[in-house]
Amino acid sequence: MKVLYQRKQGRFVTFKPFFMALVCGYCGLANAALLKIEATGPLLVGKSVDLRLHVNRPFDQLTANETLLSFGFKLEFDRHMLRFQQFLPAASWDDDSAWLGDGHIGASRFPGWVNDGAPNLYLATLRFDVLQAGQTSLNLLGEANDLNDGLNYLYAGRHNMSTQYRLQLTTIPEPDSVLVLGVGLWGLAMVCRRPR
Repeated sequence: MKVLYQRKQGRFVTFKPFFMALVCGYCGLANAALLKIEATGPLLVGKSVDLRLHVNRPFDQLTANETLLSFGFKLEFDRHMLRFQQFLPAASWDDDSAWLGDGHIGASRFPGWVNDGAPNLYLATLRFDVLQAGQTSLNLLGEANDLNDGLNYLYAGRHNMSTQYRLQLTTIPEPDSVLVLGVGLWGLAMVCRRPR
């Protein structure tokens, strides 16, 4: 191990362990499971929208016999822009939200989801009512001191999961007045041309 002496601080500094820790930290971040949220339709005021929650690479760098038992997160959003309507876990997952406390959402599956090598795993759908137009964000947070949050594996334990999803909420587009006038004039012309 290479050791250098820093004169100004008067202490020895080891670079190799620091470098290895930095590399391992980068590898852990690069290979961590990533959450992905996608809207199933337009985000229109006065309408409901489903946001589907997926996790990419759920078993990345885990053993072949690993099993995902549960997932959970704290849901934060602007209540003036959105109204939370329903949490719909994927088929064969049980909704545990009633046991997790205010603002927390989660589901479990027993005996669990076995590592099948799939690059993407659908977890749940979050249904919202859109209340106002504008930009907002949806935050899914994993709290470090809450054992129900994150992705919980049988052997690998708890893996943190957090994401922020930006939403552009729009009003229902009104028909163009020129188009309406044109259709009205066309209808009037058709009535006038009708033989008597």
